[in-house]
Amino acid sequence: MKAVLINGARPLQGINQNGQLLEPPPSSRQGFGRIDLSNSVPLGDAGWALIALDRPNQQLVSACVEVMGSDQQLRGTLAWTDLAASVVSDGSLVGDIDLTSTHIAKQSLEVRQIWPLAGLEDRVNVAEKIVWSSPDITICKTDVPFGGKIPARL
Repeated sequence: MKAVLINGARPLQGINQNGQLLEPPPSSRQGFGRIDLSNSVPLGDAGWALIALDRPNQQLVSACVEVMGSDQQLRGTLAWTDLAASVVSDGSLVGDIDLTSTHIAKQSLEVRQIWPLAGLEDRVNVAEKIVWSSPDITICKTDVPFGGKIPARL
């Protein structure tokens, strides 16, 4: 449920207490943005689909999505509950799961990783989100490698 709600969140608009524009999500001020249920769950004839996977305690989960057009965003979100860290630890995640997304060009079958970008891996949060604003007609493969027995939702 957490991943579904985060996946449909929309950025907050406005300024902070210093009069500066809010930074885009994810950020420490707005998280992933404002929850928008109509953007999280396809209601009626929404023109898009929701794929939710619940695969607790597996080593690798992959989902392939074929994009037929580029007029909407392609979004993927991973959320999990981390195990409790030792009281003498530095507060790091016990199970640091990384959401990885790979683009496979439909015509040339060229493969390239589109997320995470080098150096932008998330080592702090228990939710990760990918947004591809205007995907080309393609196949997008998303992998979630599990390094232990941590229940996760994609």
